[in-house]
This record gives sequence, C-alpha cells and structure tokens, in this order.
Amino acid sequence: MITANQDIATRLYVNQSALESSNIPVSTKPPAEFYPFLLLTMMRIPNLFHTTLLISFSLCNVVQEIPIGGIFEAGSIGENAFSFAVFAYNKDSRNKFRLLPKVSILSPPYDALSVMNRFCDLTSDPVLAVFTSELAFNSEVNHVLADTASALQVPLITIANGKNGLFTRNLMPSTIEALAEILVYENWTSFSYLTTSLEGIDRSKQLLEELQAQWSNHSLEEMPIHLVRVHGINESSLQDALNSLDGSLKKRTERRIIVDAKITETKELMKMLSRMGMNRKEYTFLYAGLNVADTNLEDYIFSGVKLAGFRLLDPERSDVKRFLTDWSNWNSQSSPQPLSPPFYHAALMADAITLFVSTLRCRLQQMDSQRANISFAELASVAHQMRQPTSTENMASGSYQFRISSCYLDGRLMYQHGAYQVRSHGTIAELRKRFIIQNDRDGCGGMGLKGLTGDLKAPAINEERVVGDLVLWSAEENVGLQPVARWSSASGLNFEAFKPPLTDPGQNSSGAGDDLPNEDGLPQIWAEDFNPNVIIDRQRLADYRNRTIRVVTIWSKPFVQPKPRKLDAPEPRGLDRFEGFCVDLLEEISKIVGFKYEIHIVYDGIFGSKIGELPPQKVVVLSRRPLSNQIERRIETRRLQVWNGLIGEILNNTADLVMAPLTVSYTRAQVVEFSEPFLAFGLSLIIKKPGKQKSGSLSFLRPLSNAVWFAIFGAWITVSLGLYVIARISPTEWQIKTDPITKERYFNRRFSLGNSVWISFAAFVQQGVDFAPRAPGTRLLVAIWWFVTLILIAFYTANLAAFLTVSLRVPPINGWTDLLNSDMEYGSLKSGSTRDFFFNTKLEPFAQLGSWMRRHQHALASSVDDGVERVRNSKGKYAFVLESVMNEYHNNREPCDTMMVGGAFGNYGYGIALPRHSPMREVLSDAVLRLREAQVIANLRKKWWIERGQCNVAADADRSAANALALINVAGVFHILTGGLFLALLVAALELTQHLRCSRRNWQSKQRNTLSLKDVLKANSNVDDVDADPWTRQ
Repeated sequence: MITANQDIATRLYVNQSALESSNIPVSTKPPAEFYPFLLLTMMRIPNLFHTTLLISFSLCNVVQEIPIGGIFEAGSIGENAFSFAVFAYNKDSRNKFRLLPKVSILSPPYDALSVMNRFCDLTSDPVLAVFTSELAFNSEVNHVLADTASALQVPLITIANGKNGLFTRNLMPSTIEALAEILVYENWTSFSYLTTSLEGIDRSKQLLEELQAQWSNHSLEEMPIHLVRVHGINESSLQDALNSLDGSLKKRTERRIIVDAKITETKELMKMLSRMGMNRKEYTFLYAGLNVADTNLEDYIFSGVKLAGFRLLDPERSDVKRFLTDWSNWNSQSSPQPLSPPFYHAALMADAITLFVSTLRCRLQQMDSQRANISFAELASVAHQMRQPTSTENMASGSYQFRISSCYLDGRLMYQHGAYQVRSHGTIAELRKRFIIQNDRDGCGGMGLKGLTGDLKAPAINEERVVGDLVLWSAEENVGLQPVARWSSASGLNFEAFKPPLTDPGQNSSGAGDDLPNEDGLPQIWAEDFNPNVIIDRQRLADYRNRTIRVVTIWSKPFVQPKPRKLDAPEPRGLDRFEGFCVDLLEEISKIVGFKYEIHIVYDGIFGSKIGELPPQKVVVLSRRPLSNQIERRIETRRLQVWNGLIGEILNNTADLVMAPLTVSYTRAQVVEFSEPFLAFGLSLIIKKPGKQKSGSLSFLRPLSNAVWFAIFGAWITVSLGLYVIARISPTEWQIKTDPITKERYFNRRFSLGNSVWISFAAFVQQGVDFAPRAPGTRLLVAIWWFVTLILIAFYTANLAAFLTVSLRVPPINGWTDLLNSDMEYGSLKSGSTRDFFFNTKLEPFAQLGSWMRRHQHALASSVDDGVERVRNSKGKYAFVLESVMNEYHNNREPCDTMMVGGAFGNYGYGIALPRHSPMREVLSDAVLRLREAQVIANLRKKWWIERGQCNVAADADRSAANALALINVAGVFHILTGGLFLALLVAALELTQHLRCSRRNWQSKQRNTLSLKDVLKANSNVDDVDADPWTRQ
C-alpha cells in the first residue's frame, strides 16, 4: 500500500538535470507519451494483464486521477451499475485515487464492427481499462471486444459468462459445477434443458460433461435428456417451444426442467408457462442463472409447481444491505425510472471497480520497492526507443522493443474477409506467449480480496470464475422463496446449513427417510400449511414389493361388488369374494408394479369427509426439505383432524391405499395423495322414465316444429304477393277481352290477388287450377314454389311416420335449472365430494340446489344404490345427483326404468388414494398411464358397462329419438325460394323493359309517341282477343 504521495512523486519525478539529459521537455507533469511508455515498460513483469492495466498510472500519481472507459447499451443495467460503482468509489474519502470515467453509449441496432469502432475511439485516449456488461452485447460482439482488447493490450473487465483471457477478466461466476452436483444429488436421470441462446447450448454441453465426470453409475447415452431452444422471446416462439417441451414430458410423472435464460426472458417464460398450464404439481424448474431472487417466483407457485435456483448476493450481509440501499437512493436521485433486476449486476460492477483499484495499489507498491535504483532518464530512453519499429528477431531472442498498437493502419480500420482483424506493429502471438498470466503468482490478482459477490481471486487463463459459495433457494406452494442449501467448490452441496433447530430440546433430526425414531411414541404428521394433520405410515410402504399392501374399498356397482356364488361351490374367501371394474384394474396394476395385496371393505360404508378435530396434543412434525430427501423432526402441539370413510382408514393407518370410485377433490388432496385419475366423469341427474303420452287432437302438427310452420305460412303469403306483382308488370300476363253484352273491349289479367293466393295454396296441397302462368317471371316463381312444396311435403310425410311408430316420453325436467322450478325433490349422497360441492359452491344454479339440500336433509341418500332405488319408487317425484358413469350403469340395469336428463357438469376423475409422501404414488400413476394407453381401461369399461348391460339402451334411444323437424333442417329450401323470388322479379323487369324499347322504336308518328303506357301495351301485346266473363272484369 502507498503510504505517501510524496514518496512516489520523489521516485518518479526526478530532478531537472535528469529530465534535461533525456532530451525530453521539462514539465511538472509527465507528457502524454509517457502513458504508453510506462505501460509497455512494465510488460517485463510476468503478469501481463495487471501490468498493462496499471503501469501507465505510475507517472500520474501526483494527480491521483485514473482514466477508465466503459461501453454499454443505452438504458441497460450495465450503464446504471457502472455509473453508480464509480460514484460510490469516488465518494469514499479514504480512497487514494479518483476514477475518471469515459463512457461510450450504443443505441440499437448495432453490429460487431460498430462496437469495435467505439472501442478503438475509446482507447485512443489513455484509459487504463475498459468495462462492459453482458446485457449490452451478444456473444459475437463479446468475442470481438475480447480479441480487440488482446490485440491492443487494453484490459477488458466484463461481468459476463465466459473464460478469462490474456487481457480479459470475466467476473460472472459459473454455475455448471453446482448444477451438476444438484442433479447428481437429486438423481435427475431425466430432464429437459430450456435455453434462449447459443451460449445456453454451449453451457448445456458443459453440464453434460460435468455430469459424466460426477456420475459413475449412469451413462448419458441412456438418459432421456431433451434440449429445447426458444428462437426469440415472442408469443408464437414461446408457445411452439413449450408445446414441444410439454409433449416430450407428457408420459412422465415428474417433469424436470432446467431454465437457462436472462432475467427478462425468464419472466416472459414464466408467464407463458402459467398460461399453458405447465405450472402444475408434477413440474420442477431449476434455474441455471443467479437471478432466482429477482423473478418474483411467488406469483407462480400457487398451483403446486416447485421452483429452485441460485442467489449470488447474501441478503443477510451488512455490506450487501448497505450497498443495495445506497444504490436505490442514488438511482432515485439520478433517474426517474425505478430499479429493475437483476440487482446482482450492480454488485458485480462494484466488485470489478474494487478489483481494478486493488490491483492498481498492489502494482504501484511493487514499483515503489522494485524501482528504487531506476532513474527517470533510463525510463525516458526506453520510451524513446519504443517509437522505433519492432524487430521479430529481437523478440525471439529476448531483446525486444515495443511500438504502440493501433486499431488503424494508414487511417483505415483493418477489415479482411468478413473477420475483424486488429493489427499491431509487432507480433501479438509472441507477446501472448511471453507475457501470459500464470495463476497470479505475483499476488496482485485479488488474492484474499473479498467482494460483494464473493472471492475476487483471478482464475487462470481459459478458466471461469468460481465463487466461494452459492446459496440454493427454493419455492413451493404456500412456502415461498427460502434458502435450502449452500454450495461451494471446496465442500460441495450442503443442506445442513439452513436446517432449522428442533422445537423440542433433546430430539435429534434424521434424514433416514420415513422410518424415523420416535422414542416418545407420539403420532407423526407432515407439516403442510393447508392441512398439517396427516398421520403417516412410516414403514409399510418403504418396501412395498416385499409386503402385502392393505387395500380398502367400498361396495359400489360395477366398481366393486360381491362375486356371485356358484351352485355347490364353497363360500368364496379372500380376493375371490370381490369382482368389478376396480378389482380387475387393481389386478392389472399389481402385475405391472409387482406387489401383493389384500382387500377389505370400509367399516362405515362412506367415501370419506372431514367430521371434526381432536383436542390439542403433542405430535412429531415431519418436514421434507425442498429438492432433497432429508426429513426433519420437531415436536409441536397440533389439533388433529378426524375423517371418516375411506380417507379415515388411510389417515388411521388401517389401509395402505384406496381402490374405489373415489373422486379426486381439493379437500381430500390436502390430506392424502392421489394417483393419476383412471376414469373421468361429470355430475349428472338420474330420474324415472316418464310414461307414454297420449296423442292429442293436434298431434298431426308434431312432425314439424312451430318455427317451420310459421316459415311455411310466411312463404305462402310471400309467393302469393310475388305472383301478383310480377303478373301486374309483365305484358304477357295481360289479355284483351270483349264484354258479351256491351261488346266493349277491355284489358284483363288472370293473376289477381285472390287467384295468386289460390294457386299458391293449391300447389302446397298438390292440387291444380284452371289457369296457368304465361309470363317467364311468373312461370319461374311458380316452378320454384312447386319444388319447395314438394320437399316440405316429403319431410312432413317421413317425420309423421316416425312419430306414429314411437311412444312419446316427455321428461318433467330437462336440466339443472328446471329443478328449481319443479315440485320434484332431489339429493346426493349424505357424505362425499358431490355433497361438499353443492354445499360450498357459489356457482349458480348449483348454489341454490345445495341450499335446498342443506334444508332438506331427508332428500340425501346413504348410498348410490339407495338413491337409485328412491328414484325408481318415487313415481317421477325424485331426482338423484350422481356421477355420470354410475348414471350410465344404472340406466342399463333392469327394470330399465331410469334415465339421465341434461348433460354432465364438470370434469372430475376417480383416483387411487395413498398416504402423503407415499413412494408408491409415482409407480401407480405410471401404471395407470400405461394401462390407459394400452386401452386396457377402455376394455374394462366396455366389459362392465356395455357387455354386462341388461337393457337395450341403444334401441330405446332410437325409439325415442323422433323429434319435430327444426327450421335449421329445412333452411336451405327457404333460401332457394328467396333466391327464386328475386330472380323472377328480375326477369319480369327485363321483360317490361324490352317491350317498352320495341314499342317506341315501331311507332313513327308524334301522336303515337304521346300515347300512354296502357295504349302502348294494348297496341303491342301479343294477346288473344277472347270473350270474358263480366264477373272477372278488373
């Protein structure tokens, strides 16, 4: 450390005689050419990076101002962090130096060539180092900057991922080794890697190489690893990539994904994941970056998804707290925009400034001790020599000189064959070989220096920075983000660091699994936030393949029912007592999983619901650490819940799993685990089939709906009016007749309004009249009307025959809403998920139905068979609410007098229930998926619902399927009629126009030109002169 400025000034700025002897102008401050002179003179020190960084400052120590540069993208976090880091350093009065920043701001779009130009302009003035941020540039630009800095021998300090070079220091720590160790610890033998960049693909390769090195018992070729790259952060690209990812994970019960993206990209990814439903319980996301604390994960964890990632900054450290507070205050004063993550970038930039200044002090201290006998005249002589051309031979022999490197040659930036070439007057390759950094052997590379982001020790060439430790944070449903483990390169992954102490003194934690010591004989429960009072089975399911699994079920046809006893056969025992859909399915699952089982019926015949709570008592609370298999124990006082039925048997440890038509519900899922649903259904209504209705006096109208009858009547009137109008304007329909008494001649047309109505009606009833249309327009309209009536009569005749052959059954209700307006009673089971839904829902009309059931408890049934029997005996005055699959089954059983009304509501499923954290859940879910894809479940459903049915449901449905013909079925006929009407009007108008044109061309005299339209029609009408009946005169 430099203790006094005067000491350095005395050593560096010698007397006037020394300056005069070196033929350099005398000045109290060093001339400009001494900056590069000292820069290259100190190259003789082995550490090239720190030498070129700092030696040029030696002559300007009197002023204590250090020129540094920065290249950032406009508005980037890097620019903000750099400005704050410089401000924070200069504000500290204890510092011996003052940083003078020169910043170059880039506005998009830009390419590598434009960035290189900025770098050259920036280094044209004496700057000791250049700082950049990873958010400012892409990989191509970063490579060009690194090569340019190496060629110009200008230190480049960046907070980006990547390996260190001769003149490049990357301060962003690598997480590859830590990620690999977590994957090995958690046994992630299958996962997907989601990235947004080419660098992410490179990091995925590094991760696989590290896994191969750490995993001795697994081969990467055998592991299903899926790599997905998102091409652009937009909705279509994200949706395509995530659809591909979700498709590859569809067959897995545990869907593990590593996300490698920037903070802004991660937020967009999480929004799309949530929108596509990929934030469910079976998903686990592990973030490869250091920004897990800046992504607001709490917004996405309420559906059961597990999220984890690293955090670089330790929020408990006092210096980190002080730094973040100062940065926030400074930003509020200097910018109206609020701070945006990632916040650790500012800490990395502050560490970069700290490392830079620390190395500067160290080099000056070394100069202070090493150059005691070096005169200023000798240094000036070397500065004069470095202006001369460099000899390659001298460099090879070890006697070499230097000439300042430049971006330009003859005033032009070098560019060749599409690659950016920076040329210096000398052999840069030789310089790299001779002055390569060798593991900071001279002690000025940050050895022992502790920054905000950890140890700042300089890594070797082609290596990445490794921090002292990283903290693994995890977030789960209702838990939030919390630290769970600490990783360091020295000791590896450590979950013990964040283990909370035991509540009860003297009790020890154990990570041995579910088989935990319990000296006090207290009940053991899992510490869940929503419902923590779940008693677990500690031993039985740990080795399920070597034990007999206790299966509990309930009598419910056709799922589980007594097996009929054959004549002269002994009483069935054991598994031979049961048959049904669930029994057959359980046998198929046991073949796949490989376990033995025994079945017993639930003692109270109830599916299961919460019935109360026990008094407070001491229990051993177990909690499993996220992303680990360790289990912690502590003694607390809790109120244990009491459940009945099938769920109660699981909680009371009298059964290991439930194989029954048990509905998967949210309330039950808080106390037990469910497998993948094996059968889907909805809620439905079953009623007694109504009796046959007698035909009424107007039953002949039933084949057509009311809408069709009104449409026919409207068409009849429209066609009649159309005939009347067309006949009136068409010259062909006019006739000249003679009165038989007065012998007076007059005009007449047969299509009067009455005759038009009559001919239209006659065509509909397929009868004729004693006159016919003559004009093209009227003939066209009449022909189209004949065609329409032909189609309508055919429809009517066919549908009338169907109505005469079927029995009319009109149900009293047609859906859920009709129940509210009817005098029928209705109900569900007394206990179960269906009753809970109606009692707790706020969705109408189900809330009103549930309110009625709550007031009329007598309408609830004790079992499904009891409810169906009440429907059959109610004479149509009772409706029972049950699952649609059970509804279909009972409608297909004798005496075949029940039916489903309305459609099924909701989307529910039956699942296999197990204790919380049961090791069998995954294997049972996999077995269900395999049986579903192999159509085994579909065949079992066909066997028990259709093949064993007792009613001809399909034929009965066909007999009752005769419905009145709707307007939509004949709409096309009326469209044709409408088009024909307009076409007929057009033809009539054309006919009239043609007659007018011909009449005016044939008349030659003025008198005829002044005749009226009636006279013209009279003179030019090709009509017959016939005697007319006086009564038809119009």
